[in-house]
Amino acid sequence: MNLSRLIESGHFPKVYDPSRRIPEDIFDELLKFMYSIPTSVNAQSTHYLVASTPEARSRIADHIGEGFEFNVPKVRNASHVIVLATRETLSNEYLDELHAKELADGKFPNQALADQWKATVRMWIDLHRYDVKDLQHWMEKQTYLALGMSLMAAEELGINASPLEGFNSRTLDAELGLREKGFTVTVLLVLGYRDESDSYVKTPKSRLPMDRHFSFLK
Repeated sequence: MNLSRLIESGHFPKVYDPSRRIPEDIFDELLKFMYSIPTSVNAQSTHYLVASTPEARSRIADHIGEGFEFNVPKVRNASHVIVLATRETLSNEYLDELHAKELADGKFPNQALADQWKATVRMWIDLHRYDVKDLQHWMEKQTYLALGMSLMAAEELGINASPLEGFNSRTLDAELGLREKGFTVTVLLVLGYRDESDSYVKTPKSRLPMDRHFSFLK
């Protein structure tokens, strides 16, 4: 990854080239990376819906919602769109399923550590469920962690990418049948290749001075 180039020109694409498609092997590598992204206490609370055909992308574009029409061309012209959906809750039954899979995969060297980990996970989830009362918001943070890492992975693979928050979650959830499955759309990840008509690639970044962003502790 060329971080120096990103520093100078890392704008998110505003216009995608509809004639270019991400090669299947490269896209598969991105999906494998996303599958491996860590989450707090291994909660795995994000589900990815992949739209790789024009028909699938049209389902998203047609239900993106009134007032967000400016995002429709990106969805239609991209090579792929991934919907990042977040669980609405974490049931104890689901946590049991996760723990059983960790045991089956040999994550713990002994039963004592397995039991300790299970108790730690329950404590942490219950803290957010009952005390802080922000469980859904906390899970969305995990989804945004996945989004950030996916954006960097896409750049490493030579893919242009844009995160989209401009959509009506109610209409999109309904079209994708998410709420009855216990999920809701959090953010869209648009993937493809920037069109040459995208003038933003030639514009400089605009940032406040670095000393407004960084403080060095002593």
